[in-house]
Amino acid sequence: MSNKDYGSFFIEGEEIVTDYNYLIEAIGHSDWYVDGDVIINSGKTFLEIQAETTRLQDEYNSVQYQRDRIEAYPSIEDQLDDLYHNGYDGWKDTITAIKIKHPK
Repeated sequence: MSNKDYGSFFIEGEEIVTDYNYLIEAIGHSDWYVDGDVIINSGKTFLEIQAETTRLQDEYNSVQYQRDRIEAYPSIEDQLDDLYHNGYDGWKDTITAIKIKHPK
């Protein structure tokens, strides 16, 4: 996924999604496409779009822990330093603490 901020997106003037890149990636592989700030569908009803948006939001939310862990993990350099100074068990303790703080 890109780190680019896409802003708010609209369907026929009604705001449906705000500021998350996951939907853009999913839309790129579906019957919908993005034209500027407008989501265009190919014959989908508003209820179908709403249902798909809800499904995508739920899917995005279900992996929040992954995004949180990525931010919390030390850099590779720091992890290697941890391994060198504290051994495998010390490194594993560091990683386990992050996994406990951000559970699945």
